[in-house]
Amino acid sequence: MIIIIGLISGHVNAADFSYSDISPHTGKEISKPIGKYIYINGNIEAGDTIKFQEFIKKDPWEYIFAKGISISSKGGSVADAVKIGDIIKNTYKHIVISRHTGPCLSSCFFVIASATERDIDTGAVGIHRPYYPKEKLENKTLKEVQEINDALYTETKKYLELLNVPRNLSELMLSRTSNEIYWLTKSDKINLGRRPLWYEEFLVTICGFDKELERKFDNPLIHSESVDDEYFSMLEKVDNCSINKVENEKIAYMEQLLKIKILK
Repeated sequence: MIIIIGLISGHVNAADFSYSDISPHTGKEISKPIGKYIYINGNIEAGDTIKFQEFIKKDPWEYIFAKGISISSKGGSVADAVKIGDIIKNTYKHIVISRHTGPCLSSCFFVIASATERDIDTGAVGIHRPYYPKEKLENKTLKEVQEINDALYTETKKYLELLNVPRNLSELMLSRTSNEIYWLTKSDKINLGRRPLWYEEFLVTICGFDKELERKFDNPLIHSESVDDEYFSMLEKVDNCSINKVENEKIAYMEQLLKIKILK
């Protein structure tokens, strides 16, 4: 577990968890909703992992059938961001960071980096180096400050590497002070990828995912209606395959996490 305390200061609203028929992709109501979107809005504070678990526990099946999770947060507790990200990862939920819903900053990045599927709008994600609050460091010697911060940066790099975050993004994060923000560009978004490497290869090997077709879909120069049709047809097959593969694992994880029986 990463040892970071927090990534951003300031007074912002505590995290709120809700379901909605509004698509974070378009900002409009879903015409024929089969599963809602989950919205996480506000600062990620200590204890929000428990709040998130309680939110899921109220209606586990609504969580299971939710289309995805939209996050808008200015940051906060990294410990809770990491734990929430771990829940999202182990329940295979799709993360959406959209210009329609607001940015994902600071510790919020640890949540989206954990996800097995993510859609990120360019300019909607901002990062900077982790830091300890003033009260932890103000009575330390400079040597102690160096040791504490160096250990923090080392742990951050190790954790991001575990999440398959490209090294250049980790370096960009650490290059920005705690009161700066580096906004991820289109190139950064492509390098981060929609999925971690292990999950993408699982989809390729087991479910027939076509990475080259996705590149065509993402390329405006060769984008066409026929490419759209082929891409969405492929996605439907891949989604059905992946759902069948992960469903039992997801439910078993949720039952253990929430200490309830979902399948009667």
